[in-house]
Amino acid sequence: MIREGIVYFSHKTYVFIKILATLPFVFSGFLFLSIWHNKSFDTRRIHKRRTPVLLIHGSHANQQQWFLFRQFLQNSEIGHVFTVNLNKRARKNDGDKDMEDYAVIVHNKLQEMQQRYKNAHIDMKNVILVGNSMGGLVAGAYCVKDFENKVPVKALITISTPWNGSLVANYFCNRHLIPEKYFCTESIDRKSLVEKVLDKYRKNELVIYNYGSSMDWLVPPYYSELHELNKENTHVDDRNDHWTVMADRKVAHYIRRNWIVPNTEIFDYDLSQFRLREQHDIDEETVQETVQETEEYTVHKCKPRSGNFIENDEL
Repeated sequence: MIREGIVYFSHKTYVFIKILATLPFVFSGFLFLSIWHNKSFDTRRIHKRRTPVLLIHGSHANQQQWFLFRQFLQNSEIGHVFTVNLNKRARKNDGDKDMEDYAVIVHNKLQEMQQRYKNAHIDMKNVILVGNSMGGLVAGAYCVKDFENKVPVKALITISTPWNGSLVANYFCNRHLIPEKYFCTESIDRKSLVEKVLDKYRKNELVIYNYGSSMDWLVPPYYSELHELNKENTHVDDRNDHWTVMADRKVAHYIRRNWIVPNTEIFDYDLSQFRLREQHDIDEETVQETVQETEEYTVHKCKPRSGNFIENDEL
Protein backbone atom coordinates (compact mmCIF):
# COMPACT_ATOMS: atom_id res chain seq x y z
CA MET A 1 0.00 0.00 0.00
CA ILE A 2 2.79 2.40 0.95
CA ARG A 3 4.73 1.53 -2.19
CA GLU A 4 1.68 2.12 -4.38
CA GLY A 5 1.12 5.46 -2.67
CA ILE A 6 4.70 6.51 -3.33
CA VAL A 7 4.45 5.49 -7.00
CA TYR A 8 1.15 7.38 -7.38
CA PHE A 9 2.50 10.51 -5.69
CA SER A 10 5.71 10.38 -7.76
CA HIS A 11 3.74 10.07 -10.99
CA LYS A 12 1.43 12.98 -10.13
CA THR A 13 4.44 15.10 -9.17
CA TYR A 14 6.13 14.29 -12.49
CA VAL A 15 2.98 15.22 -14.48
CA PHE A 16 2.56 18.44 -12.50
CA ILE A 17 6.18 19.48 -13.12
CA LYS A 18 5.82 18.59 -16.82
CA ILE A 19 2.71 20.77 -17.11
CA LEU A 20 4.42 23.69 -15.37
CA ALA A 21 7.40 23.36 -17.71
CA THR A 22 5.21 23.15 -20.81
CA LEU A 23 2.77 25.97 -20.06
CA PRO A 24 5.17 28.87 -20.77
CA PHE A 25 5.98 27.47 -24.21
CA VAL A 26 2.30 26.86 -24.99
CA PHE A 27 1.22 30.36 -23.97
CA SER A 28 4.16 32.18 -25.57
CA GLY A 29 3.79 30.19 -28.79
CA PHE A 30 0.07 30.92 -28.96
CA LEU A 31 0.57 34.63 -28.31
CA PHE A 32 3.20 34.81 -31.04
CA LEU A 33 1.12 32.90 -33.59
CA SER A 34 -1.92 35.02 -32.76
CA ILE A 35 -0.27 37.84 -34.69
CA TRP A 36 -1.40 35.91 -37.78
CA HIS A 37 -4.72 34.77 -36.34
CA ASN A 38 -6.49 35.40 -39.65
CA LYS A 39 -3.96 33.39 -41.66
CA SER A 40 -5.29 29.99 -42.61
CA PHE A 41 -3.07 26.93 -42.92
CA ASP A 42 -5.76 24.93 -44.72
CA THR A 43 -4.57 22.86 -47.66
CA ARG A 44 -4.30 24.77 -50.92
CA ARG A 45 -5.15 21.77 -53.08
CA ILE A 46 -7.96 19.29 -52.43
CA HIS A 47 -6.75 15.84 -53.43
CA LYS A 48 -7.78 13.49 -50.58
CA ARG A 49 -11.14 11.79 -50.97
CA ARG A 50 -11.46 11.02 -47.27
CA THR A 51 -13.76 12.63 -44.72
CA PRO A 52 -12.26 16.02 -43.78
CA VAL A 53 -11.70 17.15 -40.20
CA LEU A 54 -12.67 20.62 -38.96
CA LEU A 55 -10.96 21.86 -35.78
CA ILE A 56 -12.92 24.39 -33.68
CA HIS A 57 -10.98 26.41 -31.11
CA GLY A 58 -11.98 27.37 -27.57
CA SER A 59 -12.89 30.53 -25.71
CA HIS A 60 -10.69 33.65 -26.03
CA ALA A 61 -8.61 31.94 -28.72
CA ASN A 62 -8.25 31.61 -32.48
CA GLN A 63 -7.42 28.98 -35.10
CA GLN A 64 -3.67 29.18 -34.36
CA GLN A 65 -4.43 27.34 -31.12
CA TRP A 66 -4.33 24.16 -33.27
CA PHE A 67 -0.93 24.89 -34.86
CA LEU A 68 0.91 21.95 -33.24
CA PHE A 69 -2.07 19.67 -32.73
CA ARG A 70 -3.00 19.65 -36.41
CA GLN A 71 0.58 18.74 -37.34
CA PHE A 72 0.42 15.76 -34.98
CA LEU A 73 -3.02 14.81 -36.29
CA GLN A 74 -2.38 14.76 -40.03
CA ASN A 75 -1.34 11.64 -41.92
CA SER A 76 -2.36 9.67 -45.00
CA GLU A 77 -5.10 7.71 -43.18
CA ILE A 78 -7.40 10.69 -42.67
CA GLY A 79 -8.74 13.51 -44.81
CA HIS A 80 -7.65 17.11 -45.01
CA VAL A 81 -7.60 19.03 -41.71
CA PHE A 82 -9.19 22.49 -41.61
CA THR A 83 -9.54 25.19 -38.96
CA VAL A 84 -12.00 28.06 -38.46
CA ASN A 85 -11.92 31.40 -36.66
CA LEU A 86 -14.96 32.07 -34.46
CA ASN A 87 -14.08 35.59 -33.32
CA LYS A 88 -13.07 38.81 -35.03
CA ARG A 89 -10.31 39.52 -32.52
CA ALA A 90 -7.33 37.28 -31.85
CA ARG A 91 -7.72 36.57 -28.12
CA LYS A 92 -11.15 37.83 -27.12
CA ASN A 93 -14.65 36.45 -27.63
CA ASP A 94 -17.19 38.47 -29.57
CA GLY A 95 -19.60 39.59 -26.88
CA ASP A 96 -22.59 39.52 -29.23
CA LYS A 97 -22.46 35.83 -30.19
CA ASP A 98 -23.86 32.78 -28.45
CA MET A 99 -23.37 29.13 -29.46
CA GLU A 100 -25.97 29.28 -32.23
CA ASP A 101 -24.26 32.35 -33.76
CA TYR A 102 -20.93 30.53 -33.66
CA ALA A 103 -22.64 27.51 -35.25
CA VAL A 104 -23.55 29.72 -38.22
CA ILE A 105 -19.84 30.54 -38.67
CA VAL A 106 -19.06 26.81 -38.64
CA HIS A 107 -21.82 26.23 -41.20
CA ASN A 108 -20.38 28.91 -43.50
CA LYS A 109 -16.93 27.34 -43.20
CA LEU A 110 -18.32 23.92 -44.11
CA GLN A 111 -20.12 25.38 -47.12
CA GLU A 112 -16.81 26.88 -48.25
CA MET A 113 -15.09 23.51 -47.78
CA GLN A 114 -17.83 21.70 -49.67
CA GLN A 115 -17.47 24.10 -52.59
CA ARG A 116 -13.73 23.49 -52.71
CA TYR A 117 -14.31 19.73 -52.85
CA LYS A 118 -16.90 20.26 -55.55
CA ASN A 119 -14.39 22.25 -57.59
CA ALA A 120 -12.02 19.29 -57.22
CA HIS A 121 -14.77 16.98 -58.56
CA ILE A 122 -15.15 15.23 -55.19
CA ASP A 123 -18.48 14.70 -53.45
CA MET A 124 -17.93 15.78 -49.81
CA LYS A 125 -20.62 13.76 -48.03
CA ASN A 126 -19.77 14.44 -44.38
CA VAL A 127 -17.29 15.92 -41.93
CA ILE A 128 -15.69 15.10 -38.57
CA LEU A 129 -15.84 17.95 -36.03
CA VAL A 130 -13.21 18.30 -33.29
CA GLY A 131 -13.86 20.97 -30.66
CA ASN A 132 -11.67 22.07 -27.78
CA SER A 133 -13.34 23.55 -24.67
CA MET A 134 -15.97 26.03 -25.92
CA GLY A 135 -15.36 24.70 -29.43
CA GLY A 136 -17.03 21.45 -28.38
CA LEU A 137 -20.19 23.35 -27.40
CA VAL A 138 -20.10 25.19 -30.73
CA ALA A 139 -19.72 21.89 -32.60
CA GLY A 140 -22.64 20.48 -30.62
CA ALA A 141 -24.75 23.53 -31.48
CA TYR A 142 -24.03 22.96 -35.16
CA CYS A 143 -25.04 19.30 -34.91
CA VAL A 144 -28.48 20.12 -33.47
CA LYS A 145 -29.26 23.25 -35.48
CA ASP A 146 -31.13 23.03 -38.79
CA PHE A 147 -29.35 24.57 -41.78
CA GLU A 148 -30.12 24.61 -45.46
CA ASN A 149 -27.73 22.26 -47.31
CA LYS A 150 -26.24 21.20 -43.97
CA VAL A 151 -23.12 19.01 -44.13
CA PRO A 152 -23.78 15.78 -42.15
CA VAL A 153 -21.50 15.21 -39.14
CA LYS A 154 -19.89 11.78 -39.19
CA ALA A 155 -18.48 12.14 -35.66
CA LEU A 156 -18.28 14.79 -32.94
CA ILE A 157 -15.07 14.74 -30.89
CA THR A 158 -14.76 17.06 -27.88
CA ILE A 159 -11.63 17.83 -25.88
CA SER A 160 -11.99 19.26 -22.34
CA THR A 161 -15.42 20.67 -23.20
CA PRO A 162 -17.49 22.00 -20.25
CA TRP A 163 -20.62 19.98 -21.03
CA ASN A 164 -21.56 20.29 -17.36
CA GLY A 165 -20.14 23.78 -16.84
CA SER A 166 -17.14 24.72 -14.73
CA LEU A 167 -16.86 25.65 -11.07
CA VAL A 168 -14.11 28.12 -11.95
CA ALA A 169 -16.45 29.82 -14.42
CA ASN A 170 -18.98 30.33 -11.63
CA TYR A 171 -16.53 32.73 -9.98
CA PHE A 172 -14.81 34.38 -12.94
CA CYS A 173 -17.44 34.47 -15.72
CA ASN A 174 -20.39 36.83 -15.96
CA ARG A 175 -23.45 34.58 -16.14
CA HIS A 176 -25.44 37.35 -17.78
CA LEU A 177 -23.13 37.76 -20.79
CA ILE A 178 -22.70 35.60 -23.88
CA PRO A 179 -20.96 33.30 -24.51
CA GLU A 180 -19.64 33.25 -20.92
CA LYS A 181 -22.96 32.24 -19.38
CA TYR A 182 -22.69 28.84 -21.10
CA PHE A 183 -19.68 27.97 -18.93
CA CYS A 184 -21.49 28.33 -15.57
CA THR A 185 -22.76 25.14 -13.94
CA GLU A 186 -26.34 26.42 -13.66
CA SER A 187 -26.61 27.70 -17.24
CA ILE A 188 -30.06 26.86 -18.61
CA ASP A 189 -28.91 27.50 -22.20
CA ARG A 190 -26.03 25.05 -21.89
CA LYS A 191 -28.23 22.39 -20.28
CA SER A 192 -30.72 22.76 -23.12
CA LEU A 193 -27.93 22.35 -25.67
CA VAL A 194 -26.59 19.25 -23.91
CA GLU A 195 -30.05 17.67 -23.87
CA LYS A 196 -30.46 18.25 -27.62
CA VAL A 197 -27.03 16.74 -28.33
CA LEU A 198 -27.76 13.70 -26.16
CA ASP A 199 -31.13 13.28 -27.82
CA LYS A 200 -29.38 12.88 -31.18
CA TYR A 201 -26.95 10.45 -29.56
CA ARG A 202 -29.79 8.35 -28.11
CA LYS A 203 -31.43 8.15 -31.53
CA ASN A 204 -28.11 7.00 -33.08
CA GLU A 205 -28.10 10.11 -35.25
CA LEU A 206 -24.74 11.32 -33.89
CA VAL A 207 -21.53 9.60 -32.83
CA ILE A 208 -19.82 11.41 -29.94
CA TYR A 209 -16.36 10.96 -28.40
CA ASN A 210 -15.04 12.79 -25.37
CA TYR A 211 -11.55 13.38 -23.97
CA GLY A 212 -10.76 14.74 -20.51
CA SER A 213 -7.86 14.91 -18.08
CA SER A 214 -7.82 14.56 -14.30
CA MET A 215 -5.11 17.25 -14.20
CA ASP A 216 -7.41 19.78 -15.86
CA TRP A 217 -8.39 22.03 -12.95
CA LEU A 218 -10.49 24.30 -15.17
CA VAL A 219 -12.77 21.58 -16.58
CA PRO A 220 -12.19 18.34 -14.61
CA PRO A 221 -13.48 15.03 -16.03
CA TYR A 222 -16.77 15.17 -14.11
CA TYR A 223 -17.63 18.45 -15.82
CA SER A 224 -16.25 17.54 -19.26
CA GLU A 225 -17.96 14.15 -19.58
CA LEU A 226 -21.29 13.40 -21.20
CA HIS A 227 -22.27 10.77 -18.68
CA GLU A 228 -24.58 8.85 -21.05
CA LEU A 229 -21.74 8.04 -23.46
CA ASN A 230 -20.44 4.50 -23.70
CA LYS A 231 -17.16 3.93 -21.91
CA GLU A 232 -15.40 3.17 -25.21
CA ASN A 233 -16.40 6.64 -26.44
CA THR A 234 -14.80 8.37 -23.46
CA HIS A 235 -11.13 8.62 -22.57
CA VAL A 236 -9.70 10.17 -19.40
CA ASP A 237 -6.03 10.35 -18.51
CA ASP A 238 -3.77 12.50 -16.34
CA ARG A 239 -1.37 13.85 -18.95
CA ASN A 240 -2.42 17.48 -19.37
CA ASP A 241 -4.17 20.51 -18.01
CA HIS A 242 -6.67 22.58 -20.01
CA TRP A 243 -4.05 24.17 -22.29
CA THR A 244 -1.10 21.78 -22.65
CA VAL A 245 -3.32 19.18 -24.33
CA MET A 246 -2.99 21.26 -27.51
CA ALA A 247 0.72 20.42 -27.56
CA ASP A 248 0.43 16.71 -26.73
CA ARG A 249 1.47 14.54 -29.67
CA LYS A 250 0.31 11.26 -28.08
CA VAL A 251 -3.20 12.56 -27.39
CA ALA A 252 -3.48 13.71 -31.02
CA HIS A 253 -2.34 10.28 -32.21
CA TYR A 254 -4.80 8.57 -29.88
CA ILE A 255 -7.72 10.63 -31.18
CA ARG A 256 -6.70 10.04 -34.78
CA ARG A 257 -6.16 6.30 -34.42
CA ASN A 258 -9.23 5.45 -32.34
CA TRP A 259 -11.84 8.06 -33.21
CA ILE A 260 -11.06 9.68 -36.57
CA VAL A 261 -9.78 6.80 -38.69
CA PRO A 262 -12.71 4.43 -37.88
CA ASN A 263 -15.14 7.18 -38.93
CA THR A 264 -13.32 8.18 -42.11
CA GLU A 265 -15.10 7.42 -45.37
CA ILE A 266 -13.83 7.37 -48.95
CA PHE A 267 -15.74 9.84 -51.11
CA ASP A 268 -16.80 9.21 -54.70
CA TYR A 269 -15.93 11.47 -57.58
CA ASP A 270 -18.69 13.83 -58.62
CA LEU A 271 -19.14 12.77 -62.25
CA SER A 272 -21.61 15.55 -62.89
CA GLN A 273 -18.78 18.02 -62.54
CA PHE A 274 -16.82 16.50 -65.37
CA ARG A 275 -19.61 17.16 -67.89
CA LEU A 276 -17.64 15.18 -70.43
CA ARG A 277 -20.55 13.82 -72.39
CA GLU A 278 -22.23 17.24 -72.71
CA GLN A 279 -19.08 19.10 -73.72
CA HIS A 280 -17.32 16.52 -75.89
CA ASP A 281 -20.09 14.11 -76.84
CA ILE A 282 -18.19 10.99 -75.81
CA ASP A 283 -19.48 7.67 -74.55
CA GLU A 284 -19.72 6.22 -71.04
CA GLU A 285 -16.58 4.09 -71.51
CA THR A 286 -14.47 7.23 -72.04
CA VAL A 287 -15.95 8.78 -68.92
CA GLN A 288 -14.98 5.76 -66.82
CA GLU A 289 -11.45 5.73 -68.29
CA THR A 290 -11.02 9.38 -67.34
CA VAL A 291 -12.11 8.69 -63.76
CA GLN A 292 -9.79 5.68 -63.53
CA GLU A 293 -6.81 7.72 -64.70
CA THR A 294 -7.60 10.42 -62.12
CA GLU A 295 -7.83 7.86 -59.31
CA GLU A 296 -4.24 6.78 -59.97
CA TYR A 297 -3.11 10.04 -58.39
CA THR A 298 -4.91 9.34 -55.12
CA VAL A 299 -3.77 7.14 -52.25
CA HIS A 300 -5.19 3.64 -51.90
CA LYS A 301 -8.44 3.18 -50.07
CA CYS A 302 -7.95 3.10 -46.32
CA LYS A 303 -9.52 0.19 -44.48
CA PRO A 304 -11.08 1.60 -41.27
CA ARG A 305 -9.69 -0.02 -38.21
CA SER A 306 -11.80 -1.91 -35.75
CA GLY A 307 -11.65 0.94 -33.27
CA ASN A 308 -10.04 -1.09 -30.49
CA PHE A 309 -8.75 1.25 -27.86
CA ILE A 310 -5.23 1.35 -26.55
CA GLU A 311 -4.56 1.26 -22.88
CA ASN A 312 -3.74 4.37 -20.90
CA ASP A 313 -0.17 3.27 -20.31
CA GLU A 314 0.42 3.47 -24.08
CA LEU A 315 -0.15 7.19 -23.80
